[in-house]
Amino acid sequence: MGGGSRSKPNSFNFAIAFIDLWQGACLGEKDLFELLLSFRKHPIAFTVDIKQAFLNVELDDSDKNVTKFFWTDNPESFSESLEVLRFNRVLFGINSSPFLLSATIKYRLKKYSSLFPQTHELLNKFVYVDDVLGGQSAVASAYTISVECVQIFSEANMPLHKWATNSAELRELWEMNGFSIEISSNSIGQNMINYKVLGISCDTDRDVF
Repeated sequence: MGGGSRSKPNSFNFAIAFIDLWQGACLGEKDLFELLLSFRKHPIAFTVDIKQAFLNVELDDSDKNVTKFFWTDNPESFSESLEVLRFNRVLFGINSSPFLLSATIKYRLKKYSSLFPQTHELLNKFVYVDDVLGGQSAVASAYTISVECVQIFSEANMPLHKWATNSAELRELWEMNGFSIEISSNSIGQNMINYKVLGISCDTDRDVF
């Protein structure tokens, strides 16, 4: 009808849109704003980082060949010293890596659903890539959850470090029991002045972002 013509679907744009949708679904990306709000619903807030998280996830032998790359110890004689190597661990920075890490963590968590139900629930909801966020109404429960987190990730050979909290009492408990506490460049001794939660600076003394 009329002089116009129906435009044909752009297959390239469709492919891009599909890839964006696939990445969002597969990586389980959370609304960061909602995550931060949920994290701060409780008076006691804490965060911790999974140390070298991607390097702690080993690739299956059948998958290592797709990670081949060229390497040389002598760039000036590239053709003579060229080697073909493979990655043994999940690669940092590729689209599938956060999904593989998340799937690995969730798989490991299954065995703790009855043993540590509260911590299991928290870790299922408040892990974003290699950052764990938590909040509780009391120091005692926050400390219990942090101890259980250490046990869960230690058994998966994933050490936790850079513990940070807005509670001086909880931080003191961590210090007494050997937790690896976050020390920022703006700290004086163990007195945290500033640290980051999902990239957003947080002042623990004033308890504000």
